[in-house]
Amino acid sequence: MTFCILEGMVYNLMMSLRAWSVTFRYIVFGYRVPLADEKAIHDWFGKPWSVARRRAPDVGVYVKPGKTDLRSPCPAVNTMANHGFLPRNGRNISGGDLVRAMSATYNVSTPLGYIVAYGTLFLIGKLFHRVSLNDLAYHHGVEHDASLTRQNALPAAKHGPTHACPVLCKQLLDDAHDGGYYTVEELSKARIRREKEPGTSMDELRKEIARGEAALALNLFGGEDGKMPAEVMRTWWIGERLPEEWVPSKEITLFSTAKIARQIRLTMNRLRKEEAS
Repeated sequence: MTFCILEGMVYNLMMSLRAWSVTFRYIVFGYRVPLADEKAIHDWFGKPWSVARRRAPDVGVYVKPGKTDLRSPCPAVNTMANHGFLPRNGRNISGGDLVRAMSATYNVSTPLGYIVAYGTLFLIGKLFHRVSLNDLAYHHGVEHDASLTRQNALPAAKHGPTHACPVLCKQLLDDAHDGGYYTVEELSKARIRREKEPGTSMDELRKEIARGEAALALNLFGGEDGKMPAEVMRTWWIGERLPEEWVPSKEITLFSTAKIARQIRLTMNRLRKEEAS
């Protein structure tokens, strides 16, 4: 067991240095990460994670959260905790834990995982701290108004709600095309509906975060035709549970997710212009 821990520490250190270098070059210089480089980082990171997780046979098994378990406003994060890829009680979680969980659960590439995890901790003011999942509900951190399943935070509230609203969930399910699937078009319409509701306040960063959430869902579950089944929305986004026997079919990279997020932004712009004309 000690050897596995030391092995994981060494691999994580090597991966961290390489991933931060790649991420820095992307953000500052627009450096495009070669797929081979991203795969090497991902493989480096994945090895100690898989070694450690093989010793926990319940990881991957869905367990409904208990009354004292903490959860976040994010269905993707809550799903990781419900399946044991993060602590099931939702406590004492580091940035590295989030990166590893995204890799193990969704096959998220390490550069994207680092940006999401440490960007989240930065926005909630806990970059160098361990957190509980309810810390992610800090309002106007990564939590934002116009969630597709959560109500807006109350005026002057420091935190937004972490539990889904049944009314919003029904609206989201009704948004499916012929009740069967979602594409960029359906999720763009849903985002517009929520963002124009009275009392909603979102800056450009939070709008980008919201589009990224929708893009991640389509990237994970959309298939080659870009259609995400409505049952996935019901099970995963609303139920916070991985679909039965689902495994990632591809690596979820920064560039593939950003591409879909851009499509959502352009589609929302088009729909707003059509609505105004």
